[in-house]
Amino acid sequence: MLCHQPLTLRQNDNPQRECLDKIGPKPVHLAGMRALVRVQAIAAVGAILFTRSVAADDWPYYQHDALHTGDSSALVTPQALSLVWTAPSPPPETTGYSTPVIVGNTIYAMQEGINGAQTTISSFDLSTGAIHWSYTGTFMYPSQPGVGGGFVTFAGSVDFNSALYVLDAISGTLLYTVPIQQFQALMPTVVQDPNTGNVTAFVADANFVSAVSLGQVGGSVLWTQTGEFGGFSMPTVVGTSIVLVSPGQYYAFDQATGAANHFWSGNIFGGGGSTVAYDAARQQFYVLEDYDDPPNPTVSAYHYTDNAHITLLWQRTGNGVGGRGSVAIGPTGNVYSAGDGVIWELDPTTGATLRSIPGVFASAATPALTNNVLWIIGNSQTFAYDLVTLQLLRAFPGSRGSANNPYDSPGAFADGYFVLDYGNIFGSHSFDVYREPLPSPTPTATLTPTPTATATASATATATATVTPTATSTATPTPTSTPRPSPTARPEPTRRPRPTPPPRP
Repeated sequence: MLCHQPLTLRQNDNPQRECLDKIGPKPVHLAGMRALVRVQAIAAVGAILFTRSVAADDWPYYQHDALHTGDSSALVTPQALSLVWTAPSPPPETTGYSTPVIVGNTIYAMQEGINGAQTTISSFDLSTGAIHWSYTGTFMYPSQPGVGGGFVTFAGSVDFNSALYVLDAISGTLLYTVPIQQFQALMPTVVQDPNTGNVTAFVADANFVSAVSLGQVGGSVLWTQTGEFGGFSMPTVVGTSIVLVSPGQYYAFDQATGAANHFWSGNIFGGGGSTVAYDAARQQFYVLEDYDDPPNPTVSAYHYTDNAHITLLWQRTGNGVGGRGSVAIGPTGNVYSAGDGVIWELDPTTGATLRSIPGVFASAATPALTNNVLWIIGNSQTFAYDLVTLQLLRAFPGSRGSANNPYDSPGAFADGYFVLDYGNIFGSHSFDVYREPLPSPTPTATLTPTPTATATASATATATATVTPTATSTATPTPTSTPRPSPTARPEPTRRPRPTPPPRP
C-alpha cells in the first residue's frame, strides 16, 4: 500500500488505517487540476452573516477559539434538541462535510475529494441548512477551512505546488492565493489583531509552520520555520506565541518574528501530535502527548511567561489520559481529560483529580464544554453530561468514533444548537444539526375603536367598568426520560512498540 504521508507512524497506529482515515485510497494526479470553479455564490448573504445576537458565543475555530480551550458559554439544553437538518451526503470518492465552524448564523465546512475527486467548501445557513455559496476545486490533501477576519482560508496543493487559498467569507469569491511550503496542512488558525485589525493565518503540516499576512487584495508569508510537528497539531495561540507538539517534541514560535523555542525534546519523535489548549487567565497551557521514552500519553501543564520562558508545572498519566486527543479547559480553569473508560476533572494548580466520569468513550476523544454541559465522543454515540452533577443528560446517535485523525472534538455549538461532526474520514456521514424548539411568535393584539359618547343636555353619571384579566393556563412540559448510552465492548490494550527514528535532515 502506498501512503503519501511524510510521517513516521506513532506507536499503536495502523499504517493502513492511518492512510484511509486521512486520504482514502491512493491519490491519482490528474491533468487540469488548475480549474477552480465557484458555484452557487449569493452575495446577499452578508446581511445575514451576523444576524444572531452579538452576545451569542459562536464556534469559529476547531475547539471553539484560537486558544483551543473547547469551552463555550453558549446555552444548549441537550434534552430539548431535535435533529433539524443534515449536510448533503458525500458523492463517491469524498469525505462527508466535516469539521464545521460557526460564525453568526453561518456554518463553514469542507467536503474533501479523494483520488482526484472534487473538493467543496460551503457556507450553510445555521437555521435552515440552505447553502449560501460553494467553492470547488481539485487539490491534493486540502486542509480543513479556517475562518477569521472576514476570510475563509485553506491550504491545498495543485501540481505539487502548495498555496493558501483565501476566500471572501460573505460571497465565497476567491480573493487570491499565497504560495506556501506546507504540503499536507491542517486547518489554519486565523487571528485578527484587535488593535491594528491585521489578520494572520498560522498554518502547519508535519515539518513546516508559517505565518501568512492576509490583506483585502493580497497576502504574504511573514516567516516559515521547520520542526518535527507530527502532522496532527494545529497552531494554538499562547500569549504572543503559537505552540505545536508531536511525540516528545514541543515547540513555541514568536507570532511576529518566528523565533523558535524548542522547549522540550524527549527521546522519541514521529508522526501524530496533538493540539495544545491554553488558559490565558492563568497563563498555563496543556499538552496531552507522549513525553519521553517509553512512550506514555501524558498531560503536561506549562506556565507561559513569554516565548523564551516556558516552565513545566506538573504532569499526569493514567486511565484518564487517552492518547492522541487533547484536553478542554472549563470556565473555572479545571482541566478535562478523557481516557477510554473515564473522564478526569483535574485541578489546574496541582493536576490532582477532582472528580471523574466513568463510561465507555472513543479513543483519542477531546471533550468540549458549553454552559454547564460536558460533551464527549463514544464509539457510536455522542454523550452530554451535566457539568455540575456529572450525570448523563443524553446520548445522541452517531459520532466519529475512534478514527485516527487530528479533529477529535464532538462538533460545534451555538445558543440552542449542536452540530455533530463525523470527522474528515473517507466515506463518512456529513454533519448533523440539532436545534432547540424555536419560540412561538407572540400574537399582536388588535385594538377595536371605542365609540365616543355624545353629550346631552342632562348630564348622566356613567360607571366605568374595569376589565379583569382572565388567567391563561400554561401547559406543563412532560418530563423526558434520559436515555442511557448503549454499552460498547472495550478494546483490549495493544502493546506499543518503540518508534524507529527517521533520519534527521
